[in-house]
Amino acid sequence: MGSVVIRISPETRELLKQRAAKDQTYDQIIQEMVEVYDALMAEFERMLRDTPEREWISHRQLLKDLGLTEEEIEREREKLD
Repeated sequence: MGSVVIRISPETRELLKQRAAKDQTYDQIIQEMVEVYDALMAEFERMLRDTPEREWISHRQLLKDLGLTEEEIEREREKLD
């Protein structure tokens, strides 16, 4: 198998190292992450198709239901901006 060089930050390299099993290559880690991502996205898409719209709640309502205050919700929103 041939290889290519992919530039990643030292932080990303450290994240990959932390997730690696013994003797697992970066290629194997990335392939596994892509497989998990694809499976999660397929499940998410299935949920979107199968859940009636009337059962959906807003992100803000979900955070409130989880016990976050308005101030905490606003801080979380600011992190996303």
